[in-house]
Amino acid sequence: SSNRQNKQEPPTVDEIFKQMDKDEDGKLSKKEIKGPLKNAFTKIDTDEDGFLSKEEVEKAPKPKGRRSQ
Repeated sequence: SSNRQNKQEPPTVDEIFKQMDKDEDGKLSKKEIKGPLKNAFTKIDTDEDGFLSKEEVEKAPKPKGRRSQ
């Protein structure tokens, strides 16, 4: 549909890791992440190891109804 062009697609898990995984260890520490992921860190970190794995990020609830301006 044409209105999809106006909405920015959220980044894929791979894109998130490419941008944020500074030490390239395949997981994100609290120091590495920014934005909504950081705010929901404890919810997303289901195994409570202090890192977010790709699997945990994939299963994370997506923010709903947020408009970025």
